[in-house]
Amino acid sequence: MKNAIITTRQTGGYDFYGMEPRVSDNRSLEIARKLVGLGKDKEAAKAYNVALNEGIEGDSAAELEAALWNLQFGTDYKVSYTVLHKLHCAGLFQDETFSIMTEAFYTPNIKELQSHYEGNCKLLKKYPYFFRDDFVLFEELPILFYQYSDNSYIPYYIAEDRFGDLIDFKEPVIRHHFFHDLENPILAKDIFSQYELEYLNDNVRGSIHEQRRAGPYYALYARLGPGLCVPFWSGRYLRAPL
Repeated sequence: MKNAIITTRQTGGYDFYGMEPRVSDNRSLEIARKLVGLGKDKEAAKAYNVALNEGIEGDSAAELEAALWNLQFGTDYKVSYTVLHKLHCAGLFQDETFSIMTEAFYTPNIKELQSHYEGNCKLLKKYPYFFRDDFVLFEELPILFYQYSDNSYIPYYIAEDRFGDLIDFKEPVIRHHFFHDLENPILAKDIFSQYELEYLNDNVRGSIHEQRRAGPYYALYARLGPGLCVPFWSGRYLRAPL
């Protein structure tokens, strides 16, 4: 994954809002601030990282301060990612956290995501059992995916202005009972796991070709279409048309 370099810089003794920070009981946080004042950026990042792992209770501004500094100069971006996501979900510094997360974890990956999405649309148009051709433009997709690791992302729901929970598209777990009630098939729009989609591909395809009719399995498989846009946004390529 790609991450941007955040250029917002904190000066020793002050956070990036230009306000005097509160004195903290967290010793690692105070050490980090002193190191910033001495111009020791990387050492400060390590101390901020420790402070975040220890927990900065009751001071969301200090959490944001530490997360940003660690993201800019530290080596463990996931700590900052987790803190920024937590703050946004809690309704704290939402404009700042959204801007930072977008710059660091979404914008650097836009070209790759768009390329994969448009490539997958072309593949699906060639697939005989996919009854949809009204693909929205990449810029109009209702969900943005912010990359956390190679296989995991956090969705941002534009219309609701909120982040969702961490999703691992490759998590090797089948969470849905696809064949429990064939009269009410599970729609793929409710499935975010690429592992589960691949499971359906491997286990339902044979039934389609054997039966050659619109039986329950065919109905289930044919209705996977709308949900396959999940891998589009995740930056993964679909398999070639069957």
